Amino acid sequence: MEVKPAGVADVVDVYGNTAVPWPAGTPGFRETLLFADPAGGQLIGQTVWRDPAARAAGPSVAAVAEIVLTSSSPRAR
Repeated sequence: MEVKPAGVADVVDVYGNTAVPWPAGTPGFRETLLFADPAGGQLIGQTVWRDPAARAAGPSVAAVAEIVLTSSSPRAR
């Protein structure tokens, strides 16, 4: 994901407060990581699932974060 550098903190907040809890109750979800480059505005999210079937049944963390960010934070656009 790429955002304006000023929006990186917003993405980190949304990821931790919204995108992470969303799949946390999904069967087979194990963990998620977010790597951020505050100066460049680039972020990479990764989720870990028990198996491919659990991943296919679970929500996309990136999609959740993008939906929340585009609807709530003009700096992230």
